[in-house]
Amino acid sequence: MMRRQLCHGLCLGWLVAAIAGCATTKESDTSRTGIEQLLVSSAAERVLPCYTNH
Repeated sequence: MMRRQLCHGLCLGWLVAAIAGCATTKESDTSRTGIEQLLVSSAAERVLPCYTNH
């Protein structure tokens, strides 16, 4: 019986930790707009094959 309670307690603790981890948010304080970020990342993707083929 004690073993079952321990297992339930561990499972509940893991579940709470998993939910808390999924509920966190990350904010960015960048000065670039979404369009600017898209343009920069697109340019980087276009240039990357030039450097990987050498």
